[in-house]
Amino acid sequence: MSSWGCRVCSACGYDLDSDYYSRNQWSKGVGYSRCRTCVQEGIQSDEDGFSTARTNKATTRCTIDKSCVFAYGSFRHVYSGTYTGGDRTGQMCVAKYFHDEFEHLEDEYFERDMNAVQKTLKIVTQWNQNDFISKIIRVNVPQVWQDSRSGSKFLLEP
Repeated sequence: MSSWGCRVCSACGYDLDSDYYSRNQWSKGVGYSRCRTCVQEGIQSDEDGFSTARTNKATTRCTIDKSCVFAYGSFRHVYSGTYTGGDRTGQMCVAKYFHDEFEHLEDEYFERDMNAVQKTLKIVTQWNQNDFISKIIRVNVPQVWQDSRSGSKFLLEP
């Protein structure tokens, strides 16, 4: 651990050791500094210093329990899981898989899902900046992952 200590990144919301920050970002102070990953990927924090996005970008592995469907819809099954690597280790997650007969739609629909999330993020960020309510609304931003066993793609959400 660095001698500077730890701080919550104002963009991704992760509590990270100072080694994850440049000197410039660290000098901006609590609530304003962004980790190296967020700076590289252009992830901004809101004006109040906290991001609307709730991401799992610093997560590297998870275990999904496919023995029991957590929830389901017309096109997808949702399974619960746990992060096993990265900053969210030990935290819960959900994985959304297409039903077998709709797997051929994965690429197209996951792209549409991600576009919808980006539009939602813009709207909610503007909402938060207007201070209509005293709370910050956050949006789960999923990632498209690929199952190492089946090869199927799925959406993983914090």
